[in-house]
Amino acid sequence: MVLSLAKRLLKLVGVLFVLGVVLVALGFATGILGVPSVTVDDPGEWGTTTEETTDIETTIRVENPNPLGISLSERFDARYWVDLNGVRLVDGQRDSVSVPSGSSTITLTSTLDNDRIVPWWVAYVRADETIELRATGNATVEAFGQQHVSFPEHERTLLEDRQPVIEAFSAAVSTMEGEYTAGSGPATAGYEIRDAGAEWATVTEDRSNMTLTMHVHNSGSVPVALVPDGFRLDATANDVPLFTASGDALSTDSVDRDAVLAPGETRTVEYTVTMTNENVDDWFLSHIANGESSRLVIDPRLEFAVPETGTSITIPEDGVGYQCQFRTAILEDQESGSNCGSGGSVSAG
Repeated sequence: MVLSLAKRLLKLVGVLFVLGVVLVALGFATGILGVPSVTVDDPGEWGTTTEETTDIETTIRVENPNPLGISLSERFDARYWVDLNGVRLVDGQRDSVSVPSGSSTITLTSTLDNDRIVPWWVAYVRADETIELRATGNATVEAFGQQHVSFPEHERTLLEDRQPVIEAFSAAVSTMEGEYTAGSGPATAGYEIRDAGAEWATVTEDRSNMTLTMHVHNSGSVPVALVPDGFRLDATANDVPLFTASGDALSTDSVDRDAVLAPGETRTVEYTVTMTNENVDDWFLSHIANGESSRLVIDPRLEFAVPETGTSITIPEDGVGYQCQFRTAILEDQESGSNCGSGGSVSAG
């Protein structure tokens, strides 16, 4: 009799299991049960920042059409990532999340490894300083069978057709345009910078190189050197030293080191400036802390010795530089923009 009762119980369990499967299948077929859908409510907000990492808080919305929530006994895992210029800056995941029935939100805390900032900088410069943002993710639902749900992609292009950093450098170099003289009488040295600008050259994870191009005219009566004896180029962003270059950081392939410019002669000279990227991550963190806004201040200096007159010429002689601002909208709810190059202002040295 006990054996007969056990058989009947096993048969009942089997029937109930089959019935449960049929009911679940019927629920999916009729729309009563379904796989939750996921959208991004907020692509992210900047959180706590340290020297090593930066937190990003992302809010996703889950629409659970099922009458009962997905509990921890099943599983809802969510993953979210952000790419800038093809560089994975943010990758966060939250596992075993309980999702109630209906509409609810889940906050994901992702961590940006600050070591990824320099590789992004290289990609950013190589993309003509255009920021390509792509944020997306997916979720795994282990209720009613494993299902995968992809988030809609969030894409934006920032600073398109603008190059705020190199435009700022170019504008700073253009402040050197003008005529500079030393000496008097028949032995007068003269430099006339008729046109000056800057553009990016080779950029690697270690160094950023740029080319300074100048059209130089000798307006004096004695030959003058084309390669300066002294050089310095300082650039700060939000008062953080972004780049500093001096001395041997300036080189030229367009003329020999001892090349001179004869009186009345005009030549185009290209100088290469090499700067290390060691402070790029510090700048980016200041950019985030300042609401994704940066104030650039750039001061260039050239020093030419003139043995014929026993003097030297400093360009620019009044110690002026250039300053401007630009902002991005990676996670901040604002418009990206810049007044560098087309605006900005001369700054005191």
